[in-house]
Amino acid sequence: MKRLKNITGILTGMITLLLLLLAIYSVAAAYQEKRNGTPFFFLGWKPVLVLSDSMEPTFHTGSILIVREQETEEPEPGDIVMFPIETGREHAYVTHRIVSREQDGYITKGDNNNAPDFGIRAREDILGTVTHILF
Repeated sequence: MKRLKNITGILTGMITLLLLLLAIYSVAAAYQEKRNGTPFFFLGWKPVLVLSDSMEPTFHTGSILIVREQETEEPEPGDIVMFPIETGREHAYVTHRIVSREQDGYITKGDNNNAPDFGIRAREDILGTVTHILF
């Protein structure tokens, strides 16, 4: 029984430490994004909170995604990518699926949307690719 309490204490401590590190990362990332005007990727990775239902049923509002920074590899149709949009707000980003590749760039669409997104996304506009859906 004592051993179980020790294991539970260690696990609780590890989870608390992980949550603390995540909170520190979130504050640092928000500060960097506000200051630089670009998403903050830590070691090439960025957690993203989903704010709309445009990609249901693939993921839902409130889901947390892990986005890998786009480097040299070319995104392909079917990839879910993050890109900036003009909304009048600061630093707004969308995470939608590439539905086709055109000569000038990519056509994207939310899985739950009836029509593709407006315009073509140039290669340099693709900031990252979703690699994991946490929940």
